[in-house]
Amino acid sequence: MASLRRFASIERAFRGRVNSFRCKDGTTHYFDWNDYGGQLFSYAVELSTLAAAEAEEPPDPPLALRAIWQAEDPQAVLDQFLPAGERGGFFDLRTLPTSEEELMSYQEDQESSEGVPWDDG
Repeated sequence: MASLRRFASIERAFRGRVNSFRCKDGTTHYFDWNDYGGQLFSYAVELSTLAAAEAEEPPDPPLALRAIWQAEDPQAVLDQFLPAGERGGFFDLRTLPTSEEELMSYQEDQESSEGVPWDDG
């Protein structure tokens, strides 16, 4: 009984500090929002930089993104990283690939297109 109370106190201590999402296999994945946000931001910067340099291959996705791909709703998990307020963020992390298939599609699109995605000329 004491261990159950101890577990409940630990759970209360972590409430609000640890985020989670439901995985396709029915398990719950817990993560630190700041850690995952940093990994996703760094990856978005890398993708943007490589697109501007017309690199042939995107970088390997970080562990955070690979974990998000296992979510029942990966887009809903990425939505948790939207900036609060009207100012917006530097990158819209919702545009990151939500599966390995999307990443491969991104790579194929980069190989078949000329220039960077935002180049109209």
